[in-house]
Amino acid sequence: METKTDEYIPTQEEQDIAKKIYTVFLKMKELRDKPWQYFNNRTLKQFIDDSELRFNGYVPSKASQGKEEWQANVFDPTTRNKVEAIAASVGLTPPDVEIAAVNEKMKQDANRAEIMRNLVRNSYDRENQEENTYFETLEMIVKGTVIVYDGYLVSKAKRKVIKEYDPLTGKMEYEEEELVVKDDCVDFIVPLENLYVREFYIPNIQDQPEICWVERKTKESFKEEFGRYPNYKYVKNKGALTNEETQLRFFKELWQHRTTEDEPVEVIKYFNKFKDEFIIVANGVVLHNSPMILGKKEKWYPFAKTIGKAFSSDFFYGNSWPNSMMGEQDIKNITWNMMIDKMLRSISPQMLIGNTNKDDFDTEDENYSTDTRIYVQDINQVKPMPISGVNAGEIKMLEIINRGLDLSSIDSTQQGIAQGNVTARATVIANENAKKLKGALYMFLTSLWIQKYKLRIMNILTYYTQPKVSVILGEGGKKNIIDEYRSFLVENTELSNGMKGTMGIKMTDTLPDQNEVDIEEEAQRSQSGKNYEVIYITSDYLDDWKYDIKVISESVYQKDASYTIAKMEDKNMTLAKFFPEQFLANKEKLFKDTITAYDDDPDNYEIMPPALTLPAQTEAITSPVGQTGLP
Repeated sequence: METKTDEYIPTQEEQDIAKKIYTVFLKMKELRDKPWQYFNNRTLKQFIDDSELRFNGYVPSKASQGKEEWQANVFDPTTRNKVEAIAASVGLTPPDVEIAAVNEKMKQDANRAEIMRNLVRNSYDRENQEENTYFETLEMIVKGTVIVYDGYLVSKAKRKVIKEYDPLTGKMEYEEEELVVKDDCVDFIVPLENLYVREFYIPNIQDQPEICWVERKTKESFKEEFGRYPNYKYVKNKGALTNEETQLRFFKELWQHRTTEDEPVEVIKYFNKFKDEFIIVANGVVLHNSPMILGKKEKWYPFAKTIGKAFSSDFFYGNSWPNSMMGEQDIKNITWNMMIDKMLRSISPQMLIGNTNKDDFDTEDENYSTDTRIYVQDINQVKPMPISGVNAGEIKMLEIINRGLDLSSIDSTQQGIAQGNVTARATVIANENAKKLKGALYMFLTSLWIQKYKLRIMNILTYYTQPKVSVILGEGGKKNIIDEYRSFLVENTELSNGMKGTMGIKMTDTLPDQNEVDIEEEAQRSQSGKNYEVIYITSDYLDDWKYDIKVISESVYQKDASYTIAKMEDKNMTLAKFFPEQFLANKEKLFKDTITAYDDDPDNYEIMPPALTLPAQTEAITSPVGQTGLP
């Protein structure tokens, strides 16, 4: 019997695999769609949607709330302002890390550790790491949980390459070529709605027994990622399947309701580290079935995960900041809208009119907009309705609500809002209070970064050490297949001579002699005019070593210029008031520290010698905010 090339006849093994994946996924989906007490009896999707709406200040329509057209309907932006402020204060700069290389005999190798650190730096240099860090922090705060995929992406696509272009006539000649679009390590945020876990009460993602990463894709994006897979040609949308094909176990009933015309392909990537399984199924077709890629002795999921706030110690998902501020935010919205309504009514109050003047007002009301004169029979029977404006008690209540919001997040000073008559000491205290709150965020972020670095190291060990296979045409059109090992350049790194420069790291199967290395380094220095050093390593040089990650604690906390200045001013005031002799004896050092706090260079200033008369100088010392420095 002849078969069509695009007719999919799955083997019994493929049918069993597809059935297994859909059975597991539907169990995970059922778990996902349950309401949970941590989410106030909402599902995970409802919880995420509510948090995002609150962050973006979404306001339901007046009709849905039973409001009249004249009434105020605003969402106070406190939640968004505070969330953006805290995200900017903790998530703008990636931390520095230390890497230690340890073998099975617990011996450390500083050379291997330094090479790995530079390879990690090189892999991140091609990304906007600051932007990635900020959005990871924002995702963690707004949704309560952030999951980052760290893997390796190789993709090819046909591109039109311009060969000749005349800007005067617009004439262009081009050829269509298949080019490598991406061939490097990648990391990006995985939408929480797309990642399904088997157990909600296992907080560590690496301890999950099974994970499903589900994506709906367009035809173009699906082809770009999976177009070279052998079974790609068998993947069809629900409308293209014939009755015969449906009977061949495409499991149409299990995926057709989740696909759309715009995104007709549902891809499920299934991970099971305990059974060492990595399977990809698209619209019922098994595209890939292999062991998991990352890790040798211990398998790793290619995901890093952390939370913004903890619901409990054993729950997978975290609490979001918009949700934690929900109580005070809702009360503030109600109070704020009521105060606006009250103000509007007090500006244009209704009139109380006696029956004696009823006919007169009915007549004059028509001319109200053009004539301000209204004639009445008895002025004593006309008066405005007594509606009071916003009073001090309501303003006080608003202050109490704002204080509650500050306690559950950060105060106005930490948001960057200028406060009148704030002393340096008050700024320091406010920063210390905020630091306690930020400390938990730094802890969770540190956990995310350590996970990401571990995954990046495993991707480097898996992919960077593998040669690229290239085909070169020789004489007579003969194809020669060669292996090309990778080379890397790490800019602005510390070289073996202690100076900053460019380091080249080259993989090879045979190490060159030192003379060849010296010639290459000298040629590179002459050409670039920069310090240059090259290191050759064999492709297995980094294997069989364990790489421990440690985040440098000082690099985690972001440098706050205003806080540094305020702390310096407070220090100078305290020394001048209680220890004037020490203040005067160390004026030069204190001056340099103060100028440095203002991000200036002390060498630009001429240092005056200390004066000889102590009492006259101490009387002139005052605080930067107008307070007397010495009694």
